Amino acid sequence: MRTILFLRHAQAVLPDSTGKDFDRSLSKAGRSDAEKQAERILKAGIKPDFILCSPAKRTLQTAEIFSAAINGVFPEDTIAPHAAASLYRAGATGYIHEIRTQVPATAQCALIVGHNPSIEDCTLLFALSNSQFAQRVGYGFPTAGLARIETDGLFSEFSPENAQLTALYLPHED
Repeated sequence: MRTILFLRHAQAVLPDSTGKDFDRSLSKAGRSDAEKQAERILKAGIKPDFILCSPAKRTLQTAEIFSAAINGVFPEDTIAPHAAASLYRAGATGYIHEIRTQVPATAQCALIVGHNPSIEDCTLLFALSNSQFAQRVGYGFPTAGLARIETDGLFSEFSPENAQLTALYLPHED
C-alpha cells in the first residue's frame, strides 16, 4: 500500500504592498498549525519518505516544518523537500502529473504541499467514492488541512481510478 498526503500550505501573512503572492511567508498561527499537523501525522504512524512542494515561500516553509519534524523523529532517514515549479499554478491534473513523474518508485509515502483550489480539487477527485468525505471537503479545505490517499498501484500510475481518500486531518479538529 502506498500513500499520498495532500497538504494545503499553512496560513500565510497577508500580501504586503509589493503584492507578490509568491513571496508570502507563514504567519505565526500558520507555523503553529503546521507544527501541530506534522506532530499529529507522526503520532498516527504516518511517515512521509518523500516531500514535493510548490516553490512559493509559504509552501516551502510548510514543507520544511514537516521535514524537520520527520527528521527529528527519524534522524537516520533524513528527507528534504523537493520543489516543483509547476505546483504553484497547476490544477488537479497537474498535481497528479507531478506525482506520476516526480515521486520515486521507491517511496512509500509522499507528502505533496500545495495551494488551493488545487489541493481541494485533488482531494475531491479521490473522495468521490465516499460521500461523507466528499461532503466534508466540499465545505472547504482549510490551510494546513491534510488528506490521506491510499493506493495499491505505483505512483507512476496514480489516479482516482486506483486510489481513494481514507482520512482527513484538519487543523483544530480531532
